[in-house]
Amino acid sequence: GHVRVRDPGERRRAIYGLGFVAGPGAVPVLRGLLAERGLAAYASDALRRAVERGVAGAEAASTRYAGPRAPGPLPPPLW
Repeated sequence: GHVRVRDPGERRRAIYGLGFVAGPGAVPVLRGLLAERGLAAYASDALRRAVERGVAGAEAASTRYAGPRAPGPLPPPLW
């Protein structure tokens, strides 16, 4: 099953981590998070890292995203 995390800081940390380990199944999740204020920058950054790792579907999702992007790789969210 899925665990619903409501704390924004925990969500940012989870999204950040997905960029390092996520496979193709996480791409739709990250794509959906691009629409969430406060999480979009981390979702975009996670997709960027997924593209760098050659994850299927990540490049298409990242290319379609027209919202704001971080000027460079984001640091890990603060604990």
